[in-house]
Amino acid sequence: KKNWKKKINMGRGKRTTAMLKGNRRKVGDGSVDGDVVGGVDGSVLLTPPVTKISTPKTIQDQKESLTSLSTTTSLTSLMVACLLTIVVCGVCYSNALNGNFVFDDLPAIVDNPDVDASKSSLSEVFQNNFWGQRMDAFDTQHQSYRPLTTLTFRWEHSLHGMEKIYFHAGNVIFHMIASCLVVMSSMLILDSPTTCELSLIGMLFASHPVHVEAVTGLVGRAESLSAIFFLLAFIVYTKACKVDSIGVQQVSLSLIFATMALLCKEQGITVIAVCLTYELLTVCNFDPWRWVVPDTSSKSHSKRSRSNKGKKNMMDDVITLNAASVARILLIVIVGGVIMSWRSSINAQDIKVDAKTNPSNHIDDTVFRYLTKNLYAVLHCWLLLFPKVLCCDWSGGSVALINTLLDPRIGYIFFMHACLFGVIIWSFASKKTIRKEVLVALSISVASFIPASGLFMEVGFVLAERVLYLPSIGYCMLVVLFARHVLFRGKPVTWASAAALFCVVTIALYSYRTYERNEDWESELRLYRTGFEAAPNNEKLHHNAAYYMEGKEQEFHYREAIRLYPPYISAYTNLGVNLAKAGRLDEAIEVYKNGIAMHYKHPLYSTDVGLMLRNLGFAYNENGDPINALNTFKECLKVRTNHSRCKEMIAYLENEIKARGLKPSTNSSKEGDKGRDFAEIVEHISEEKFTKIRGTKAGAVVMFYAPWCFHCKEMHGDYEKAKKESTIPFYAVDCTKNEEFCHAEKIEGYPMIKYVGRTGNADYEGDRTHKDLIRFAHEHSS
Repeated sequence: KKNWKKKINMGRGKRTTAMLKGNRRKVGDGSVDGDVVGGVDGSVLLTPPVTKISTPKTIQDQKESLTSLSTTTSLTSLMVACLLTIVVCGVCYSNALNGNFVFDDLPAIVDNPDVDASKSSLSEVFQNNFWGQRMDAFDTQHQSYRPLTTLTFRWEHSLHGMEKIYFHAGNVIFHMIASCLVVMSSMLILDSPTTCELSLIGMLFASHPVHVEAVTGLVGRAESLSAIFFLLAFIVYTKACKVDSIGVQQVSLSLIFATMALLCKEQGITVIAVCLTYELLTVCNFDPWRWVVPDTSSKSHSKRSRSNKGKKNMMDDVITLNAASVARILLIVIVGGVIMSWRSSINAQDIKVDAKTNPSNHIDDTVFRYLTKNLYAVLHCWLLLFPKVLCCDWSGGSVALINTLLDPRIGYIFFMHACLFGVIIWSFASKKTIRKEVLVALSISVASFIPASGLFMEVGFVLAERVLYLPSIGYCMLVVLFARHVLFRGKPVTWASAAALFCVVTIALYSYRTYERNEDWESELRLYRTGFEAAPNNEKLHHNAAYYMEGKEQEFHYREAIRLYPPYISAYTNLGVNLAKAGRLDEAIEVYKNGIAMHYKHPLYSTDVGLMLRNLGFAYNENGDPINALNTFKECLKVRTNHSRCKEMIAYLENEIKARGLKPSTNSSKEGDKGRDFAEIVEHISEEKFTKIRGTKAGAVVMFYAPWCFHCKEMHGDYEKAKKESTIPFYAVDCTKNEEFCHAEKIEGYPMIKYVGRTGNADYEGDRTHKDLIRFAHEHSS
């Protein structure tokens, strides 16, 4: 009796609070304590303890008790958190509505025929990529297939035309919706989250500065739309986990949402991995930690151990499977695999990314290549933590490559992985609720980032703030969970208040940085100028910024782009055009010739060398050299057979040369045999003869070339003359007819001249004159 009175006194305050909140215990819940009931006058009464027969809950009841949105308190928390999130989002992006079409908005919206219903049919939207190019076209580098995102642009264009404010308003609204869905998902992942915790997660996500590219940049709508369907797929799937059956309807709807997320942005399909994680941790109670440390806390475990069923008991502790759970797992894995296989089949070819876009793809050493890509992952994490320095285009030389094991940045990579594995191990060593919270949130960040990491497929960037939109969902949850379980676990209320204050200050700083960053996206030039502060060695930034500049500043940035990346063909083209406009034709011709030579030395995927040849032809003509102009336009037609402007210029120049009595050049050589083909003058050899030459004492000089190569043809005359005057044999190999042979010899550009013989091999790097060629041959044969 004394013990019972003591217990009543100790629990009076707590139970009174519970009563006022309406949280009464239910009859038959197995409790032996006194029940809280309301008196007639509104007072709180305690009934004597009565031992009750425990009625075991059904599996459905147990699952619904984990995350319930049906109570008044839960709905109120959700509504308050969403309201605060919307307010913060609106304040942060209030200055984003008057932005212009900048950066990728121009090719994806303004110049995209699929956005204008008068220029393309609805079926073409589902046949073309995000930029309005055919997915099966040979020269399509971008395999971004996002028809649902394009449809939203098309719909807005049909309503408001190209009014910028409506496009920007749409992006902000989609971001608000995604932010509210983040709050709803947090209620399903976190164990009994408070209104404060839900609000902090929503406001952190809504205000994070790394989202500016995805919200203020119009093409970033792909990120928010994908996130909306991603989160809807996850929310619906959790409903399937709360029923006794498979939940075919819920799983099917979840897969539909996952497919829609994929059709908005490729990362969206990773929600399948998040659903699997939720299934294993919440329903299957997956706990591999029990393989390391068996659970000996329960009496049932001791009884089972004595019954000599240790192996079975070990698996029961690690994972609990039922038919419904196995069926759901198989369903989403198989159907998800089919969806991903279909998406991969749409790509006409493998993506080829040049070095100015992502140089890590071109590192030959496997170790350094993956170390560099892991460094990119570290820097993405840094952007999530400290989004102070931001840039619209992290590519090319933005981040120095790792090319030595002594690079101190390797330490950051090991630290990142140590933290990741540390969190995973700590989670499995913790109780079930913590394990579910942390690992599901972590799976959102990791799974959604893997496709963008470049570790398993080539991506067209070094860093990209937009790809952090989905990973930041898990990051915001982890911040709150870190405060709850690590920093302030078991601390007084004042510590929790300090944590909330810290988060509020962080949100205020994030909001200010977001508001400030929005202004950078108001104009293209301002966007690039701020990028110089973050990535001064990014050649693409210099090239793109120069387009909007004038005079000496423009010329400087074009030349800087060429200095940072010599094969930058577009920089040569644009620099030549501006020099020609300024009347500096000799300099323009030299720039064009250097650009063409660099193209043939480093052929780039989808580079239009025909455009540069056409411009060079116009420069020759304006400079009073119709013969070279005619020859150049003919070369242009060999590269671009359908170039009507070149055809017109050829007809015009032939009449002009004939009228002026000039003798057109045969273009077969400079000083070689006139009227004879290069293959008739210089012996062309096979791979078999090339191998025999390697064993000869005198050796030989061999030119690897392509018939369409402009600089190869310019060199034919000197090469023919060197062959006649030298005692060392000179041969040639047509790489268009011997592709495998040239690939085996690692011929990466034309013309490539090599000396081969018993004394060794050497690549020619001198001037392209016959005297230098003869000197090169004799130096290496002696």
